[in-house]
Amino acid sequence: MKDEGKTNELINANEQLKQEVAERKLAEEALRQTEEKFRSIFEQSPIGIALYDPDGQLLDLNKACLDIFGVSDVAEVQGLDLFDDLDVSDELKERLRKGETVRYEAPFDFEKVKGLKLHETTKSGIIYT
Repeated sequence: MKDEGKTNELINANEQLKQEVAERKLAEEALRQTEEKFRSIFEQSPIGIALYDPDGQLLDLNKACLDIFGVSDVAEVQGLDLFDDLDVSDELKERLRKGETVRYEAPFDFEKVKGLKLHETTKSGIIYT
């Protein structure tokens, strides 16, 4: 009888493990679909989107953003530091460091970008971002 009890325990543990594996697979599939939706929205948006890490390092730009700034390849600008941007005030930088959402408008001067050799751009003049 003792062996029968252990066998039942093993069967129950095995069934529970199968259920957990099935639940995990469902969760992974849901996550994959969510990531796919985000990627699609990011890539196809007509609005320029820039993604930064918590330290302010530029990770990625969508196609619209590349077009706005006249950049041909994300690799040219990856790693630019948002917190070094002179167009972002210290107050806004502090709010960003706290994880707050901020909205601001600022002129973006392509001649300054070219003069400081920040990155290659096909644009010139000033735009308002």
